[in-house]
Amino acid sequence: MDCSATESGWFELKAYITQSSGSGTWENDVTQSSQCTGDVGGSRPFESGSHFARCGFVNVVEFQQAACTINSLGQLHLFAFTLTSVIIILFAYWRRTAGVPV
Repeated sequence: MDCSATESGWFELKAYITQSSGSGTWENDVTQSSQCTGDVGGSRPFESGSHFARCGFVNVVEFQQAACTINSLGQLHLFAFTLTSVIIILFAYWRRTAGVPV
């Protein structure tokens, strides 16, 4: 994405839902919170019926919800590490409870 083509680093987005029949529909208008949380956070540049996100960061919005979270990429690495650790722990637990030799 070309961040220089955004509104001060912000861009709008909406979900598009496709049905099994092939037809689709756009997410209804959303009044996103004026202030996003997260280690980067920020305030949307203007009001719109869309979600806002910041170019170059990890943006989390939920379908039809007003909340938004904006974190640095470092937080993504932390999340990936945590998720990987949880998966390894669950796998080790499964092996132990299933009687699979280590």
